[in-house]
Amino acid sequence: MILPRTSTGILFARNGITRAEVKQRRGAATLGSYRTEPLPPGALVPSPIERNIHDPDAFKRALSPLLENGAAPSRVFLGLPDGSVRLSILDFQKLPARRADTEQLIRWQMEKILLYPLKDARLDFQTLGERNGKQRLLAIAMRSEILAQYEAPFRERRIEPVGLGIVSFHLFNLYLPSMITASLPEQNFLFLSVIEESFAILICRHGVIDFVRVKELPPGQSSPAEGAVSGQAERILEELGVSLSFYHESGDTPETTHLYVSSDLSLAAMDPAIRERLRMTPVHLSPVPDASLRMAEGIRPNLFSPVAAAAAVIGGGDER
Repeated sequence: MILPRTSTGILFARNGITRAEVKQRRGAATLGSYRTEPLPPGALVPSPIERNIHDPDAFKRALSPLLENGAAPSRVFLGLPDGSVRLSILDFQKLPARRADTEQLIRWQMEKILLYPLKDARLDFQTLGERNGKQRLLAIAMRSEILAQYEAPFRERRIEPVGLGIVSFHLFNLYLPSMITASLPEQNFLFLSVIEESFAILICRHGVIDFVRVKELPPGQSSPAEGAVSGQAERILEELGVSLSFYHESGDTPETTHLYVSSDLSLAAMDPAIRERLRMTPVHLSPVPDASLRMAEGIRPNLFSPVAAAAAVIGGGDER
């Protein structure tokens, strides 16, 4: 008899911290219990350069009940804010055989792009295959000082924090199987993740990431008025247009057919503009993708934060 294994995902956001329990058995995942503790304004402000936790006491007060109530996990999968890292897609003629040498090559290339040293940064990368005879990588860098702010409260309790991943990428991985299936046969699509005052745009070519952009949005109206596009949504539409124009500048890129939206805001009012301006089919992803994650009995559906926390487990690679 194979017993289900329970893993813990933690989502960090400006307005609070969420813990979600995910039971996994034979490749099936179920979202179980969850809890969110609020953070006061300004306690957590994502940045790839400056410290993120500006009120450590408030941060620990919010995190403590999430770790003290119920069974204490031996490890947790972290969903970090998009704005806390730097991302780059890099092309190389040839990659070194040793991972350490590859990381050093990535560090050198990202320093040239960002124009500041990354000697104290934690790096991770994902191979994206070959493009025009070159090896392509998606690289992520996070200052060690910033990462330590998120990890320290867990290490103090002898809980192992796992992963160097941001929430939009976890959600992308969670929804990827259904997005690929729905965009057959070309599999050229755009994934838009909007969380609080930040967004991430991932453009896929034949199902593989080909472009990525993460940006903070200025504070604005939290949700569109009924039947109208709010200022915040209009800004997102503009950023989508800019990203697509930049992506297609090379002239060697296919047209994207679908725009998949994962958001904690109501963005359905954008649909007509997506069809008319961007010429794509908008698809608003359900918070619970049946193929990747199910809800335990009694758990309310359509809860963005618990699903995003669960995605840190599933989309972060804990599939054993």
